[in-house]
Amino acid sequence: MSTADNLAKLKSAYGEWDSSKGGNTKVWLDLASRDLKLHSLGGDTPALQFAQPHGGELLVSYLEKLLETWEMNYVRPDTFVADGNHVAMFGTASWNYRANGNTVTTPLAHLWRFEDGKVVDFRELFDSATIVSATT
Repeated sequence: MSTADNLAKLKSAYGEWDSSKGGNTKVWLDLASRDLKLHSLGGDTPALQFAQPHGGELLVSYLEKLLETWEMNYVRPDTFVADGNHVAMFGTASWNYRANGNTVTTPLAHLWRFEDGKVVDFRELFDSATIVSATT
């Protein structure tokens, strides 16, 4: 797959993820390799348990934990940068914490690495302090 193909897949997936308010997890499952490595922040913090490191077979668990505790308002990609088999997305997300209704808006940075048209590595950065403060 070409860089342009990978970029187009991600743009489409983010569009569907946002328009479904997180309801369509299939967009990410379809992109993921069975060997996916997922890296996020703060998995040891109770408020961020959804963000524990996961492999391909645990992507469903990651998404379920995220959507059990948070309700999406939006995910807005602002910038995509593609280089070879890597695509970076920089944007903003807004979520409501289901337990208390608090809303949090945070910048996002995602780095995706593709092999043979599938994502094999995903790295996510967000404002974890803002997320934790919304849970209290």
